[in-house]
Amino acid sequence: MVRPEVRGRYSGTPVEFPARCQQLFAPGNALLERRTRMWVMRMARVLFGHCSNDEGHGSNGLFYDLETATAQHQIRRNFPEQGDCSYVGQGCLIISRPEGNPNRFRIILVFRTPEKRFAAWAMPLYSMIADMVHKAKDRILNSRAWQEMRRMDANLYTVLSMRSFNRGPPMLPEAGDQDSETFHVAAGKSLGLTTWSRFPLSDTGRFCLADYLWRFMQKLGHKLTTHKTLDGRTLVGYQCVVLREDWEKVNPFFWEAFRIQKAAYRHANGGSTAPSLTQDVSPNLLVEEPEEWQRSTSRASSASSASAIPSSVKMVVRNTFLELEEDVNHKPPMRRTRSDMSCLSGEVDNFSV
Repeated sequence: MVRPEVRGRYSGTPVEFPARCQQLFAPGNALLERRTRMWVMRMARVLFGHCSNDEGHGSNGLFYDLETATAQHQIRRNFPEQGDCSYVGQGCLIISRPEGNPNRFRIILVFRTPEKRFAAWAMPLYSMIADMVHKAKDRILNSRAWQEMRRMDANLYTVLSMRSFNRGPPMLPEAGDQDSETFHVAAGKSLGLTTWSRFPLSDTGRFCLADYLWRFMQKLGHKLTTHKTLDGRTLVGYQCVVLREDWEKVNPFFWEAFRIQKAAYRHANGGSTAPSLTQDVSPNLLVEEPEEWQRSTSRASSASSASAIPSSVKMVVRNTFLELEEDVNHKPPMRRTRSDMSCLSGEVDNFSV
């Protein structure tokens, strides 16, 4: 499966589902305007497209006619199961599930239908339509156009990661708020970047690289769209995603100013370390677990940890560290080592403890 914005950007071999990306919300989440040239979809529209309930609602947007249709499309990796790829848009859900072989996948198509039963005359046609859709799916997903889109998808974004800022958040060029402390760096005079201030953290006290890079480039007079999510999953705070073509445009301006930022950081905090940025790293996604699952997992891990410690050892939990307080009264006294002073001169043949 490819991201919806890739389909909207593709302009190569003609495809059965031409699309145009109207708006990009996040990687894997876009507003698409689509058309179709497939006659099998027009046949399926006769059976499913205008099915409605008693109130006249419930038409399915998947089986639209040749008129343009606009809808939000999203993709999600490793959902609903590990290894799956889910695509939702235009009133349907498509799930791609691996079959063990790297080149074989099962495609599951789910679309909404009204509670009212279909007409009896259409029942014999369901198997015929399903067989035609199956063949069309094989032809589309194995076509040259989709192979080109997959290669385009693999290189569309780059993941950025920041590290070595344990002495505080990185710096921003120019003065910040009136109450914020500013620092002056003479090395940035040639670029007009002599005054720096600390990047303000959010209300939760957490650092967000996506917000920092956006404000950093804005201070330099450049526009850079950064994203906190990737394919429906949230990245850790010290990582973000940007379009590769956008990042390559601002690359020279960023690194030149970021070098001055390192000098300002060392001047403000002392020491020799300063924040560094790495691109094309593996995404580190936050683990999104239900609250009840987190509580049950925490209780289970606490119980197993406690059972592994002898009863004679008292355990005190403070923050994230375990302090073990041993009861010395239950331990036998230590025996003194038998030694001879002559061993210091190296003249002892047999030395025993």
